Amino acid sequence: MPEWRRVPGWPYEVSDDGQVRRVGASKPRKSFIAQNGYIILTLCDGPRTRTFTVHRLMARAFFGEPEGGQQVRHLDGNQKNNVIANLAWGTQAENVADKVRHGTMRGRPHVTHCPQGHAMSGGNVRVEKRAGGREVRVCVTCRRASHAKYDRKRRAA
Repeated sequence: MPEWRRVPGWPYEVSDDGQVRRVGASKPRKSFIAQNGYIILTLCDGPRTRTFTVHRLMARAFFGEPEGGQQVRHLDGNQKNNVIANLAWGTQAENVADKVRHGTMRGRPHVTHCPQGHAMSGGNVRVEKRAGGREVRVCVTCRRASHAKYDRKRRAA
């Protein structure tokens, strides 16, 4: 029998096996697979409506609110496997390392350094989504330098 926990801020509860239902209801709500491959559903509370990924609802209900910038990790690399034993809060670097380890990382995971020579590991790598849901790994040091250059150019104009 699944364990149910309340979704913070919503009149819904989520089970440890990834089902979501309105508090007091017996039937789970229907979920869908989004284009990015994650399982999603829409929650309604009067005029307020919002779409969530199920794994994020589960992490909030079972593990509490995330600390600054944390993401939900799928420990086995399967983004559709939303059982609580397969989920954990973690940093983006841990999430990227998981994807590389499971072979689910797109965007040239074998590259260890950017063209400027900065290491593409730890806190110096970020995954960004591009058109069509494509993921690319970006050097944080180079991205910051690029933004600083753009800001200087704008101020000078």
